[in-house]
Amino acid sequence: MNRTVKKIFFRSTAVVLVSFTLLSVAVRLSRACVENTQAISTMAAGLVFSEGRISEPKQRSESTNLDTISTDTTSEKIIDAESAVNNERKFDIIESKYTAAGTGYDNFYVKNTASANINIGELLNAKLEFSAKDTSDPQVLIVHTHTTEAYMDTDAGFYYESYTARSDDDNKNVVSVGEAIANQLLLMGINVIHDKTHHDAPGYNGSYDRSMETIEKHLEENPSICVVLDIHRDALIANDEAIIKPTFTVNGRKAAQIMIMSGCDSEGVNGFSFWEENLKFALKLQKKAETLYPGMTRPLYFGDFTYNMNANTGSLLIEVGTHANSLDEAVYTGKLLGNVLAQVLKEA
Repeated sequence: MNRTVKKIFFRSTAVVLVSFTLLSVAVRLSRACVENTQAISTMAAGLVFSEGRISEPKQRSESTNLDTISTDTTSEKIIDAESAVNNERKFDIIESKYTAAGTGYDNFYVKNTASANINIGELLNAKLEFSAKDTSDPQVLIVHTHTTEAYMDTDAGFYYESYTARSDDDNKNVVSVGEAIANQLLLMGINVIHDKTHHDAPGYNGSYDRSMETIEKHLEENPSICVVLDIHRDALIANDEAIIKPTFTVNGRKAAQIMIMSGCDSEGVNGFSFWEENLKFALKLQKKAETLYPGMTRPLYFGDFTYNMNANTGSLLIEVGTHANSLDEAVYTGKLLGNVLAQVLKEA
């Protein structure tokens, strides 16, 4: 065999070997795809559409209340994951329970950043200036200064970068939490007004001025109101890659932790001379919440701010969960908070 023929022979043999190798790889890949078709389909079916984002539900734990899960709405949200997220980045949600910070007293904590020193025990033992009365007149007013603050649709464990946690839909924002509080108060025999005005429209600037106008209108029309709750949703950032979700569990069901805020005006510059009365009320709520539902509260936040708490002696701002909590968790907390408030008022 001459040199030219040998070259042709070896080149042909090499081509045949490469072709055979590629064919074998293709066959194995094809077989793998066929064998994993069911797994891939199952994964895709587990992705649900959430306000323009995709969420992958966590594995349900043994403590999950299956009666609270709606299969109808979930099945309607199944879509193609790849086309929905448009290759968006996915970020972590860090879930934890936050209780021990600041000054510990009895079964709860207080974070005091104010310029005034306080005697927690003395304030707790002091009697409130108001209580629940056996009357059809409203005694509690619920408002939302930042009404469009919303929650996650699902308990997914992560979020996408387009997630904004704002919604004009009252079925998705803090109004739903306020409604849960109001309904529980009514069940406990306490009449309530739940004002659903969107005070953060057209924007956050001026929100507190607008909500104060609403509060003053109701107080003038209903002098029987002794408690004003401004219900918000907090936002906690761990770092550039994660946000924080505070939770606790009641009867095997996950709920969003709350943070009660009480303001101080020790210098008397904000027309809030009765701030100690509000703090007294806040402390009683904090203790009752931890007594009924251990882990429900983050440390009570006491600081040099007003946030419309100078409306009356029973005015407080309460953050229910964060933008990482699910709507279901926040609404469940609203129901629990309504029960806490009702018992504090009845015991006063």
